[in-house]
Amino acid sequence: MTGGDKIGKVFENDLFPNHYIMLPPNAHGRVKEIMPAGNYNVARPVIVLEFEDREKEYTMSQFWPVRKSRPVAEKLPGQIPLLTGQ
Repeated sequence: MTGGDKIGKVFENDLFPNHYIMLPPNAHGRVKEIMPAGNYNVARPVIVLEFEDREKEYTMSQFWPVRKSRPVAEKLPGQIPLLTGQ
């Protein structure tokens, strides 16, 4: 698995019934363990990946530093201006 792969989904609310849980962009490895279905909080591990004999647990939340840009394949130029009506 690599960063951005979907590892599960949770019920959020009636407006967003399926909230997908994804791996962080820098994650990669082979699936060693998947936790069974149940009630979890965002700090509890839901999957364990193994890469080069090292294991790493991933939770349902991601933390990314503000000053570090997210990795992208391509940055597309704007075609039309964003109008907010304000």
